[in-house]
Amino acid sequence: MEVLKHAIGTRHMKRTVALLHNDHGASGLDALLQRNGLRLVFTVRTDSPAVLAALIAVQHALEHAAEVVVIPHLGSLEPDTPWWVITDVAELITGTHVYPPRAGIFDMPGNGS
Repeated sequence: MEVLKHAIGTRHMKRTVALLHNDHGASGLDALLQRNGLRLVFTVRTDSPAVLAALIAVQHALEHAAEVVVIPHLGSLEPDTPWWVITDVAELITGTHVYPPRAGIFDMPGNGS
């Protein structure tokens, strides 16, 4: 019964995949995980170009049933960036922004929608 009480009292921590670029390291990752109440289930380190890295992130999000992908070295996303594909399968959290699942460039404020 004690375990059940403990489980009911805890909040849901979203399963999270982190994508770290080899040149940027993990700076800020722990703070993003803690601030957003996330549980890290897998970390990917890559030096791949952005298009391939975004697809790698999508693959690992699906493979690990992650609700969130965290990429600490990114800031605001430009409309033509390949990183938007991640929001088709998960929430995307960068070093400065949170993009909800299914967010698209036309859903973001200031994009004329």
